Amino acid sequence: MLKKLVSVVAIMGCFGALGASCGPSIQVVDDDGAGVVGNCNDSTPTHSTIQAGVNAAPSGGTVFVCPGTYPGNVVIDHSINLQGAQAGVDGRTRAVPVVQEALVTGTTGGAPGKFDVTTGGDKVTIDGFLFQAVTDSDGVHSAATTSGLNVKNNIFRNNVFGLFLDGTGTTLSSVSRNLFDDNNLSGSSSGNGIYSEHLSGAEIFNNHFATNQNAGILFAAGLPIKNVVIRNNTGENNASFVALQGGESNITIRNNSVDDTVPGDNGSQGSQVFVLDSSGVLVSTNTLNRSPFAGVALRGTSDNVDVLSNTVTNAADSGIDVSSTTAGAASEVRSNTTNSNAVDGIHFASGTSGSFVSANSASSNTNKDCEDNSSGTNRAGVANYWSTDNIGSTSTPTGLCHP
Repeated sequence: MLKKLVSVVAIMGCFGALGASCGPSIQVVDDDGAGVVGNCNDSTPTHSTIQAGVNAAPSGGTVFVCPGTYPGNVVIDHSINLQGAQAGVDGRTRAVPVVQEALVTGTTGGAPGKFDVTTGGDKVTIDGFLFQAVTDSDGVHSAATTSGLNVKNNIFRNNVFGLFLDGTGTTLSSVSRNLFDDNNLSGSSSGNGIYSEHLSGAEIFNNHFATNQNAGILFAAGLPIKNVVIRNNTGENNASFVALQGGESNITIRNNSVDDTVPGDNGSQGSQVFVLDSSGVLVSTNTLNRSPFAGVALRGTSDNVDVLSNTVTNAADSGIDVSSTTAGAASEVRSNTTNSNAVDGIHFASGTSGSFVSANSASSNTNKDCEDNSSGTNRAGVANYWSTDNIGSTSTPTGLCHP
């Protein structure tokens, strides 16, 4: 049967010959209630629900899930390796029929997520699933009391939102090689690929975020989120790529590439990198094209933010836009390229002060290449520190940038 074709990588966790019994540390789940590792068509009775497989597997064990449809909620309260039918196959580029996937779908019935990683669920791996059409919540939900979650090679599509990522940071959590696509069903926190409220110690890398109508990654306002690296991801047509809503600290956003190819909905969308009331943020070496608003926006009371070596082009507003009123909000805005943006290349609002701006190149921006509306005693009569090596044809006041 076509639906029983599985990834070769997915079955390699079993020691011994394919199809052999692997003992209690390896549990097999098939929605028709029969199968063994390596042969989901086998008639040997097995678990028909993922929850039964999780309950039977010891801490550190593996649950292999055959292709099929699994609507039930799964509570994960111990360390376990969950391998879907496409474990090891990159979710960003996977193009197999749904019948070859371990499809997790349906309503949650008030539970936090289809996979609920709760207290005790440390060092859980979730690899190779399709989370689709979860109509009232997220595909995977990790509690703030957990750590070491490893989410890889999954597809999160057409849910309310994709992944609720919380954790203590005792062990680093990681999210990699996943596709977060069109997670916009009606419900709480709708429109986000990844959403977080209490997170410490995580790395989000090598994922693709597409058509999420709030943000690819959203960190909630006023809650403790720290020590997170967001790197080497791609994004397309999200309302915002990364949105820090306030209270975040020690966040790195680097080497990501983002584009927005649908300008008609810009009015309801935001900046590709949005930093509000956050401290210790590094935004570096990103390529940001056609942002619905600013490419990089620093707002509120953000401070100690470095914006370094980014390329920002064709934004619907300014390339880099700083309005945070904290003195020295932008520790450095350095070596960025800002071209062909609809307002300014680099813009500092009135009320800003003490930020350092150097070695940037701005050109062909509709209003000004460089603009600073602050008032002070620094060069050109502004309150921020503009060095003499910023390149741009137009500036307000005159002298901030030089051809």
